[in-house]
Amino acid sequence: MKRFLYSLLLPLSILYSCIYEDEADCCHPTKVRVEMAVRPEPMMTVTRTADEYAIRDLNFYLYDDNGNVVLHRYQTSATLRFECLPGDYRMRIAANMGRDMGENPASEDFTVTHADDYDTLPMAYEGEVSIPSSDETVTLPTVEVQRLVAKITYSISVAPDAGDIRLHSVQPINLPARVRVFDPGRPAAEYTAGEIVGSSSQTLTGTFYMLPNLQGEVPSIADQRDKGPANAPADATFLRIRALRGSKVLDYYIYPGGNNTSNFDIRANTHYRLDIMIRGDAEVDTRIRAYTVEVLCTPEAALSNGFLLERQPMRLTLRLGGAYEETGVEAFVELKTGDVRYFGFEGQWGAVARTMEIWGPENDYDIRYWPPSFTREECRFMFRVQILDRYGEVASFSFPYCYAHLLRVYTKWFDGSNGKGTVASPDALRVVEDMTLASWYSLIYCPDEGCTLVATPDADRLFEGWCRNADHTGVLSYEEQYRFSPDDDPAVIYAYFR
Repeated sequence: MKRFLYSLLLPLSILYSCIYEDEADCCHPTKVRVEMAVRPEPMMTVTRTADEYAIRDLNFYLYDDNGNVVLHRYQTSATLRFECLPGDYRMRIAANMGRDMGENPASEDFTVTHADDYDTLPMAYEGEVSIPSSDETVTLPTVEVQRLVAKITYSISVAPDAGDIRLHSVQPINLPARVRVFDPGRPAAEYTAGEIVGSSSQTLTGTFYMLPNLQGEVPSIADQRDKGPANAPADATFLRIRALRGSKVLDYYIYPGGNNTSNFDIRANTHYRLDIMIRGDAEVDTRIRAYTVEVLCTPEAALSNGFLLERQPMRLTLRLGGAYEETGVEAFVELKTGDVRYFGFEGQWGAVARTMEIWGPENDYDIRYWPPSFTREECRFMFRVQILDRYGEVASFSFPYCYAHLLRVYTKWFDGSNGKGTVASPDALRVVEDMTLASWYSLIYCPDEGCTLVATPDADRLFEGWCRNADHTGVLSYEEQYRFSPDDDPAVIYAYFR
């Protein structure tokens, strides 16, 4: 292969360098005994599981001047031995096809399809060969078959001064779905997308193989910042790098090619290396497109330390901004924990997942979770909102809630005569201790079945009882352990210590 290196600095966003490699050389057969070795041209780097040098099988053809096949061999050895008449021939070799292509396949049968992963790389050679007359075995020069795929290696990172941008994923787009083995430069009739590779860090590296895609030159592009979707050929291959910055969804479009600006050719048997640094999110760079996503949930019921205290509808709000329509944004709501029977979305009950219709930049939805009782099993629920676009998941937002009965238990209040002990509840949903200038108290969140209150006096103190009122009236119990039931509905209890 041949290689050349170039690099570029994107003023706002991306540092990108390319290495590209070529290949050459031939081989030939005849009637006479002929021997010929077949090998791939060496490659400098191997960074994926595919064996870039292996030859597992060969389809070998000799053609006469009229284009007729005079000899066909299918074999799993890389050394060809055959007999043919002396003369001039056209030779074709297709390697790693994985099958016998037949005696005389049509041109359209000689095709290679895109694969996300290769065990071996498809290769080919086509050229003229002259086989001389000889009484001895004729040994032809070794043929170096060319790989029919390009290799793309990328290394993506976020610059330290780029703020809170974090990488989400990368995906190659506009990969030819199939090409002809002996005419790889022909424009593809169909294109596909590669695998989405996710990231949870500030760096992302990887390698993939693709069939060649020759999209030519756009001479009007003189600045690398303009090598973006607005100016690129419609079917040009690019990497879509997705990043997130708060509520902002960022897509960076990187087009490999023969240079940083005007060329969009991805050639077979060529290794392109992309060193990309994300430096910012300024959309004056045409390679950057962005939109914003916000999802909020506002319960109409009062919240206390994250607990819902009564059944009320919730307003779920989805806000979109920027170029969200171009990416085909979709949204779904799904109950993750809780009883689906009591989950309602826009007046529809009993479905785990629902599609959220998007009417415009601001969208409101009605959410309800109304179990008949707040038992320990049924009081907790969580729903998730998932945002997707044509490139996959953008973000997800989880909203956990819990219904509870709130009980306030005072251990010290205005007359200062108490505060000589503590109150706990081992089976409450949560206990929160708090105070004011005049009082100490515990907020105890109980399910429907109630909860147990346990009073613990300080050393040399005594517990005197649980009362409804601050003036020692309305005695509920004199025992240190008291079972509270929400049915009794004492929203406030006073614990007396002496």
